[in-house]
Amino acid sequence: MFHDKRAVECARLLAAECDASDTSSELYGEGLTIALLSACFQRRPQKENSGLSVSQLRLVLDFIHEHLDLSVSVFQLARLVDLSPSQFAKMFKESTGVSPHRYQLNTRIGKAQELLLMKGESLSTVAVATGFADQSHFTRTFKRVTGVTPHDWRQNRTRKRS
Repeated sequence: MFHDKRAVECARLLAAECDASDTSSELYGEGLTIALLSACFQRRPQKENSGLSVSQLRLVLDFIHEHLDLSVSVFQLARLVDLSPSQFAKMFKESTGVSPHRYQLNTRIGKAQELLLMKGESLSTVAVATGFADQSHFTRTFKRVTGVTPHDWRQNRTRKRS
């Protein structure tokens, strides 16, 4: 019917206690029984409402996009929607499918790709505009995410446009 690790462990311990010949530990057995019942009948939050609300998500995403060139912390984002950092991170991932850090990184790379297609934009300019420490950091991260360097990516895209 269900599989709850806590309930299974309580049931296992209770079964072992029932099989034991020592009857002097009634309190332990009662405690296990209460823990088992608690695990079985505990209300669990509904999964469908575990993400951020639409307005909270919009506020956070707008903030990330507006501050793409800055180092934004989970603490700052959580404060925007009045949540603890851990609660925010969990709810953000539930809403978007990725962590706040991964979302910001993907957004930075997407913006960098737009800028790379503009004539005359140097890699160092693109790096600074998208919040990377320097051109080297940008190149390493871009390659890790896309599989190619920014220079190669730009060359492949400009050849396809011609």
